[in-house]
Amino acid sequence: MKILFDDEVTLVTPCFCSGADQNIAEIRASSIRGEWRWWFRALGASAKEEVEVFGGIGGTAQASKVIVRVSDVRKKNSPVLLPKNLKFFLKSRGESCVPEGSVFKLTVLSKQNDITPLASLSLEIVLRLGGIGLRSNRGCGAMQAKDYRPTKDKFIEWAKVLADNDVQLFCLQETEKSAYGALQILEEHINNFRSEMGVEKNAKNALGYVQGNKRHSSCLRVRPVILSDQTFLPVFIYSDAALAPGVKSILPELTMYF
Repeated sequence: MKILFDDEVTLVTPCFCSGADQNIAEIRASSIRGEWRWWFRALGASAKEEVEVFGGIGGTAQASKVIVRVSDVRKKNSPVLLPKNLKFFLKSRGESCVPEGSVFKLTVLSKQNDITPLASLSLEIVLRLGGIGLRSNRGCGAMQAKDYRPTKDKFIEWAKVLADNDVQLFCLQETEKSAYGALQILEEHINNFRSEMGVEKNAKNALGYVQGNKRHSSCLRVRPVILSDQTFLPVFIYSDAALAPGVKSILPELTMYF
């Protein structure tokens, strides 16, 4: 058994997550595992590779080679601050919210001596840019390994590594003093992006849409990243890998906008 990660993780923003009881907030190992699998696929892993790492049922039944455990959740007693577009969660899901600044212990193990480079990189993304719970695409439930507080320059260097794997990070120039401030700025930029680049709401594009009984989640994620000086860098994360057939990429528009 090899330890891949065994340390504390901080919730950068309020996290709306729960288990069987929707009124009880809970950090679930299955949610983190699901986020890891999502990034593994987004980085280009095949269905066969996914089964080899995470296991599967049916004709390709196979046990998982990785174990994810969550323990020692320490909820911070802090006010829940969210931009206007997310405040409705406080009414419908307020009881199932883990406030920002809360910390939990995350342990990730491999039953083998090592995992593939793609699985390793996707785990690294989860530990630095991951998000769990409702509305994680729009910044809720952002989590970050507690010992990872990069300078802005170091973060941009890491962003170049992701670009080589078709994950684009767009960082705003100014940092914010709080995660709440960063979320507000990010939401303003999404609205400005739609307007300036002509990306229509609910049109069949990668920003996400609902058309009748068809739904496509956004390929654009936003979140604050805590830097070494304790400021918050507003970051946009984009990958075309999650695009469904016939859905238009917005990468050219994002590149022009930034």
